[in-house]
Amino acid sequence: MSTILYSTLEASGIKSTAADHAASHIGKASGLALLIKSLPYHASRNRHSSYIPAEKHGLLVNQSGQSEISMDSREEVCNFVFEMASVANAHMQKARALAKTVPREAHPVLLPAVPTQVILDSLSRVQFDVFDPRLAQGVLGVSPLWYQLKLKWFSLRGKY
Repeated sequence: MSTILYSTLEASGIKSTAADHAASHIGKASGLALLIKSLPYHASRNRHSSYIPAEKHGLLVNQSGQSEISMDSREEVCNFVFEMASVANAHMQKARALAKTVPREAHPVLLPAVPTQVILDSLSRVQFDVFDPRLAQGVLGVSPLWYQLKLKWFSLRGKY
């Protein structure tokens, strides 16, 4: 995601180290949020999702001589989702801390920070349970109207 933001900044003619730095943090946060959001899909397709810190959270089980990730313990799954979301949130905070040094013309390019924050807020609302059915409603767990208003609000204020 960071690479796409860098390319968009470059194509827009924006040459700013601060904008690149913010894009890096937003890209990392967005990538982590999308990995978290895709977890239910990956869990339903296979039980070998290598991006999950399974050993650390006690989710790795040995079945028939092969290691698998067990999604049976909702509490453990929520714990590692919380850990990944915390890292993503830290990147979002770093990107927003750079906002005053980022050129104003770069702010629209960095608007992908808004959907990332929506995902993180939605996860927080459901106590980081990625299997909660409320996350599948609307756009990223919020009503489509609220999502569009949020995007427009940040855009009009020149924030990301």
